[in-house]
Amino acid sequence: MSDDSLSTTHTVKANDSTLDLATVKSDLSDCGYYLGDASVRQNVVWKRIGRSTLLVTKESAQAHEKASINANVKGKQTDAEGGSQAACVEPGVIPDLEPAMLYAVVTIGPDDCFLTPCGNWKGPTATMQRFEDVKLSFRGDAPTDNVFGKDFQAMTNNAKSIMQQIAVPNTINKGFVVVGKSVTESLRFRHVIFEVCL
Repeated sequence: MSDDSLSTTHTVKANDSTLDLATVKSDLSDCGYYLGDASVRQNVVWKRIGRSTLLVTKESAQAHEKASINANVKGKQTDAEGGSQAACVEPGVIPDLEPAMLYAVVTIGPDDCFLTPCGNWKGPTATMQRFEDVKLSFRGDAPTDNVFGKDFQAMTNNAKSIMQQIAVPNTINKGFVVVGKSVTESLRFRHVIFEVCL
């Protein structure tokens, strides 16, 4: 997704920080992928890709589906007996599914924050036996400002709603909305440092 409005840097000045935060919020809301805005639910869809299910933009899913249908219709050929068989679709004809990039504004606290370059690696443990298994993570709590702080409940509700769309019945649902020690909801973020290629 290339959205120039999101790449704009917003400078926060001491006397008009609320105005600048409101501008940032407006830009995020306009992009359609801000978790604090209910429209995010209509702009994303889960798609099965191989053995994984990926959250993609609805726009790319519709373009992908339409191109697939058109390629199949154009690719049908009639043989001598009147039967039809599908021809191979040329690579590059069908657009790729674009992963959805969701936006959230949170406060990163010192608790449950493992963003150090080494991921606090102290050697092999039962859950993390190799350094390449390290995943940087942190918990995002509600912002303390009046602009984004009001959106945090909507962010967690929208995140739960999106995750619920692919929930498997009678299983423990894991996702990025967590309940902390103080029984308040947080968003959990994780970044994989290494991709091991065999």
